[in-house]
Amino acid sequence: MAELVSAVMEEMGFLQLPLENDLINYSALARFIKPAVEEKMGGRKASMDSLIMAVRRYAKAASGKDENSETLRVLAGARIILRTGMVLLHLRRTSELYSKIIELERKYVNWHQGDKMYVLQRSEEIMVATGRKFLPLIKAEVDRDDILLEYDALALLTIEYDREANMTPGVLAFVSNQLDALGINVYAIFNSVTKLSLLVSEAQAARLYDRLNRMLEQSRTAVERGR
Repeated sequence: MAELVSAVMEEMGFLQLPLENDLINYSALARFIKPAVEEKMGGRKASMDSLIMAVRRYAKAASGKDENSETLRVLAGARIILRTGMVLLHLRRTSELYSKIIELERKYVNWHQGDKMYVLQRSEEIMVATGRKFLPLIKAEVDRDDILLEYDALALLTIEYDREANMTPGVLAFVSNQLDALGINVYAIFNSVTKLSLLVSEAQAARLYDRLNRMLEQSRTAVERGR
């Protein structure tokens, strides 16, 4: 029974953070996973008492993982910045077009005043995420056939964290779990050493911002209590 419960729980990654921080009612969780466990048992019925005991053991083991405290520490020090009025262009890549985009960024984007333009490229495509005010400038330099996709009314949500975050298991899972829980689609995701940025629709951005802020605050509280 314990092995089957562990297998089911491992498949439900969204439960890891609340389990590790003792935020879940074991009886309710046992009822929730009962059909999945019984399916792995070939249709045989699972005892609720056995399920609850197995869930409790799994949660106890999860709460003792060393990486959990490290994940919480990284999240506790993170902060979130939300910027609306963003657009995303998916362009066909040519060396000439890439040079034009970079020149536009150099001439018109004032990072000190808060302007944003992110240019990512692969061998066959370019992605430009930028403020809406730069869209006419880009379109003036780009042939219509080179624009593969265009998305408007987007928001850029950026999580700033310590450089250790990229080497800490669970940080990216924390973010993806919140997206999954809210049913929010991501138009683009990119990161550097100290920042992770997500492009989502403006209509959904406030919900995601509030959810992540609340979860980060819970992480800070958990770290303070653990000291």
